Amino acid sequence: MFSYLERNGTMVQLRECMGAAAIAQTPGMITGYPWAELSNHTLFDLGGGDGSLIAGLLRAIPTLQGGIMDTPRVLPFLQEAFHHPSSKYADVALRIPPERVIAGDFLQEVIPSEAYVMRWCLHDWNDEQACQILRNIRRSIINSPVSRLIVLESVLADGRWGRMSRLGDINVMVTAEHGQERTETQWRQLAACTGWKVVSITQLPGAWPSAIDMRPVERPENV
Repeated sequence: MFSYLERNGTMVQLRECMGAAAIAQTPGMITGYPWAELSNHTLFDLGGGDGSLIAGLLRAIPTLQGGIMDTPRVLPFLQEAFHHPSSKYADVALRIPPERVIAGDFLQEVIPSEAYVMRWCLHDWNDEQACQILRNIRRSIINSPVSRLIVLESVLADGRWGRMSRLGDINVMVTAEHGQERTETQWRQLAACTGWKVVSITQLPGAWPSAIDMRPVERPENV
């Protein structure tokens, strides 16, 4: 989908649309998880998109340090958002310096850090690809008392509570060739086979996704 939109010159419109939805849900993502546990540490947002999530977290936690890794095509937008005189996130720019706004491909390699967050990324990939991403993060994570990966994704559920996640599942099937939403059991299975343990899944207030808290465990042989 993204390649098609780039070829047709409509990627900017998609980014603006997705950014508006992300910004609207960011407050619930910030208040619904104990991010303050990462005070005085660095949190890298993998696939950070418009930067609204890490900017919101930096504003909420004055001692948090931040970083973003995204594709090369996104970097100019991020630099403009953080590091120009009139940037909308200029107030937190000192805690996310240019050297921590980097281009990368998490299917290949991930920048080392103590903690990571991924919002609406893994649902774009099938299980094989998602496992590769999780293994790459596991290989790169710096072990410390706060080491973790917070995955902000929908968790498929039955009943009225699961209607939004089911709608998201249909949307992913239409827009992402290899994507899928996942149940709690599927998230736990992905974690277990890639060197992680899911310690909690928290439904976030006023937001579609849940916070899936993964912690590194002893590396299995295939990680």
